[in-house]
Amino acid sequence: MGEEVLAIGNPLGLDQTLTRGIVSAINRILPDTPFSLREPMIQTDAPINPGSSGGPLLNRCGEVIGITTAIMPDAQDISFAIPINLVKGLLPSLLKHGRVIRPWIGFHGQLVEPPLRELLRIPLTEGFLVEGVESGSPAEQAGLRGGQLEVVIAERSFLVGGDIVTHINGAPVDTAERLAQAMRSLQVGNTLSLRLFRDGKERAIEYTLPERPLLPNDMPGHQAAPLALPRGGVSPRAPRLPR
Repeated sequence: MGEEVLAIGNPLGLDQTLTRGIVSAINRILPDTPFSLREPMIQTDAPINPGSSGGPLLNRCGEVIGITTAIMPDAQDISFAIPINLVKGLLPSLLKHGRVIRPWIGFHGQLVEPPLRELLRIPLTEGFLVEGVESGSPAEQAGLRGGQLEVVIAERSFLVGGDIVTHINGAPVDTAERLAQAMRSLQVGNTLSLRLFRDGKERAIEYTLPERPLLPNDMPGHQAAPLALPRGGVSPRAPRLPR
């Protein structure tokens, strides 16, 4: 952190604009990104505005270390870039198919960890709390349930009442590492088997994973996608990362 960086983009239609800043943090996980797409991001204070999404983030040696992709509109100069190593991993798919092929999981939320249980002060089993199910997704067709009740505690917002996924393809998802490992193993055409906790009972559902389509919130125009966050906290419900 603290390394000086340069961002090149076309903010608000101003071609080939160069801005400068530092790496504010690394390994940032953007709130409510569908968990099949969650990757650690580079946070920078280099000024990035709508229109800059997709531009390179450079270090002082001129090496590309990331691709700018998202901003927080209610903050000043809090921006995010995709690390270049992740971009390199996507290049074979881009070169072969002209796009990144990802499975469509169809739901999002957050892990139910001890701090969350203590914060909510309600009985919750360990696993992944489903807060939203994408319309038309295989998860919706399979009957997965999202949250119905919004709870705001300490200026953090949660949607409770939905399913809690305890296992993915037989593997427990009670930690971030196990969740990430389970997600990396999924591919288009795989059968996704979920073990759920709902209404005090365990259930099992499964469905075949199609390719994730372009959704309405994906890369609107050529603008960097804003991250809408509540005051003082992170909303787990509003995906803003171009997907």
